[in-house]
Amino acid sequence: MDRAVKSGKISGDQGSKIRNSLLAGNVRYEYDRKIKAVTDYAVTYLQLFVALKRIEPKYDGALRFLIEHKEVANAEKDQFDPTQLTNILLEDFDQLKLLSGIMDRQDGEVRMMVAGLMPYGQVTRKGQDQRIERLTVEQGFIDLVRQLPREEMANRLNAVDKTIRVRAAADMLCMIALINRLVKPTPFPKEIRLLKINMIIEEFYKSSDDLASARGKAQKFLKSRLRVIYPDITPDEYQEIEEKSNAIIERVEQRITTERQQAKAASAAAGAEKELNIQESLELSPREIARGAQVGRVSMKIGNNWRMVPLKVMPDADDPERHVLVQRDPQSRELVAVFRKGIKC
Repeated sequence: MDRAVKSGKISGDQGSKIRNSLLAGNVRYEYDRKIKAVTDYAVTYLQLFVALKRIEPKYDGALRFLIEHKEVANAEKDQFDPTQLTNILLEDFDQLKLLSGIMDRQDGEVRMMVAGLMPYGQVTRKGQDQRIERLTVEQGFIDLVRQLPREEMANRLNAVDKTIRVRAAADMLCMIALINRLVKPTPFPKEIRLLKINMIIEEFYKSSDDLASARGKAQKFLKSRLRVIYPDITPDEYQEIEEKSNAIIERVEQRITTERQQAKAASAAAGAEKELNIQESLELSPREIARGAQVGRVSMKIGNNWRMVPLKVMPDADDPERHVLVQRDPQSRELVAVFRKGIKC
């Protein structure tokens, strides 16, 4: 302080005031308060980053899906439109199962997050764990969680640039908010639950050729098993599912019936095409007949049985007294001998 006064950087009165404030402890207290705030911020979010790493990697795809559709997941009831999301998940049951796993809190770290245990309780204030108005997190954040070392995240949280510090913390908060939107009672998990029920009912139909039997199992499931699988389901939601149950069953039944009809038609078409190809493959031109080609039935072992199979044969060009199997060359369309292990058949 004396050197600063002598050099003219500060006046004598300013030097006296600074000395007095230091003696009083005011400046020391302010510095300590600011340093503690910055340190606590970095330590808290670093703990949060490490905690997010503990979520099972098998859910990474589901977390990316959440981020990709964050606007739908974050929408309020009067703005919630699940149409696009529903169409995607009806075609991707694996993704639906993973989202259901998070929703049902099958991951231990998700259970800690929802319960507000440390370190999550340090950063989620009341109401904040339900919804953040503007979600800034991007899908690359999941790769960041998996690949970025703890020390590198510590550097970001302690960066001189405030933008870097805030972005790192904001991504974590947004990710937690999205997971809570899937777990807490919001419009989003209700839709996932309906899709999962749809998936279970579809499994009943896929595992049985008897539509009446599958329908009976589906109805029994909706009446007796629903509350067992979802003990936290609200009375209103249960009533809504009951009201929609017949429509859900009819929709699934119609879909399965259509798929089976299409599969049957495709199989019939494939069989007809195969038969046509066989007939075409057995046709012989007058020139080929003149060369001695003919269609004969040859005994061949198929599986564990011997069967007579129609095949084309003609005299061997090297030994006219001997007949060999022939097939049409796809390039020249001429009949050529069939070789197996380098020997004519």
